[in-house]
Amino acid sequence: MTRSSGTEPFRFLGQPAFVGALADASYYVLAGYFTPEVDVPFTSQKRTGVRQGSAPLQLNSFLGIPQTSAPAQNGGPVPDDRMLRFKLDGPDADLITVDILGGDGLPFWSEVLPGSAREVPIPDLSSIKGQSDISPGFVQWTVTAVKIDDFRYNEFQYTYLSRRYWTHTAINVFFARH
Repeated sequence: MTRSSGTEPFRFLGQPAFVGALADASYYVLAGYFTPEVDVPFTSQKRTGVRQGSAPLQLNSFLGIPQTSAPAQNGGPVPDDRMLRFKLDGPDADLITVDILGGDGLPFWSEVLPGSAREVPIPDLSSIKGQSDISPGFVQWTVTAVKIDDFRYNEFQYTYLSRRYWTHTAINVFFARH
């Protein structure tokens, strides 16, 4: 279903009753604010194991969609300090990942950050023998903010990077000129 506003409840009519062979069935519910006809930006929430019933399912406290703050405008020059900064309105995420592609479109750097972080460096790897700096051109950086049930950053597990564990997701893609 698609609506331009989340102010009214959705009603799911005509669903089969969870009886007989369906007695143990449940719903997977995904709700969000999406950009029509493109993949990003978006913010969403999912609930799994939702049992059939008449009680409303509340989906609120969506993560804010990440917005660039340095460079000040999408497509602006990489800041002199090579720190990419972003804003994230609303509640803090549990975990943020930032994936950076060089001007050649190839992956250059990925970083996993605590949910309160709002910046990530573009490291200069040319200081390491045999490595080179990020390719010039338009650098693409993707900010993914997530919430995970029972998450503890200081007890990080690689499974946290799997979308199956994310209950809230907000993603945006930016470009910076290098």
